[in-house]
Amino acid sequence: MQVELDNGLVVSAATRNDFENLCVQLNNIEFALRETWLSNRFRHNSDESIVVWVTEPIKVDDIAHDLRQANSDFIAIYNSFRRAQSARDG
Repeated sequence: MQVELDNGLVVSAATRNDFENLCVQLNNIEFALRETWLSNRFRHNSDESIVVWVTEPIKVDDIAHDLRQANSDFIAIYNSFRRAQSARDG
C-alpha cells in the first residue's frame, strides 16, 4: 500500500489516515513481540552452552485483540485501495 501511495495513488484523506494508523498498530504489535523472538532471547556462548534471556510476560489477550483489530482495519483499507486502483485504471 505504501508503494501505491508513493507511486501517486489517490485515496481519500480518511483512507490515508486509516492506513497510517494501521502502520502504527502494526509497529506497536511488533514492538510488543520483539523480545519474544528466539533470535533475541538465545545467544551462542560456546560449543557447550548458550545464553537464554528471560523476558517479561506479554499480555497475549491484548496482542490477540490488537491483531484482530489490525486485520479488520486492513480489510477495510485494502478495499479502499482496490477501489482507488480500479478508478485509476479505469
